[in-house]
Amino acid sequence: MAQLSPAMRALVQPHLVDIEPYDPKFTPTSINLSANENTYPLPAGVRDAIDAALASTPLNRYPDPLSGELRAELARWHGLEPEQVCVGNGGDELLFNVMLAFGGRGRALVTCPPDFSEYAFFASLVETETISVARDPESFAPRARGAGGEPRHRDLAEQPYRRPLPARCGGAPLRCLPGHRAR
Repeated sequence: MAQLSPAMRALVQPHLVDIEPYDPKFTPTSINLSANENTYPLPAGVRDAIDAALASTPLNRYPDPLSGELRAELARWHGLEPEQVCVGNGGDELLFNVMLAFGGRGRALVTCPPDFSEYAFFASLVETETISVARDPESFAPRARGAGGEPRHRDLAEQPYRRPLPARCGGAPLRCLPGHRAR
């Protein structure tokens, strides 16, 4: 990793001075499932439709920054209100925005490895503690208690297990760990 110059180190927030940048560890390969890439080319009809849509799109203007039409259409498909739909420029942007909104000092992010390394990385950017909860090797379900029955974390021992960021969350998007306080 490139080191920051002394002048830059003096300007950067202290908790970011020694942060390691995300490394996707890309390895050239003919099939790459880790980056959501399609191994095969687009079918000709799909490619033609994309080309026609691009040709009729005014690319000299920014698109609607709030993605109103897209959010309305996605909401319609899923039986939601447009205000319940959030869109972004890729998953990383959305994950980082969630951490900006809900993370910070005195907050915690619970992860269940194996998971996406960006969860902990984005948490570190906004000074959010990351709590790793092991999964049961048989069922793959998160375990709040260790092999001896001891709680893995005081706040997790009595929590029902939920998907951390459900794709369709309705009116209750996220719940914090009750009682979790900064140390």
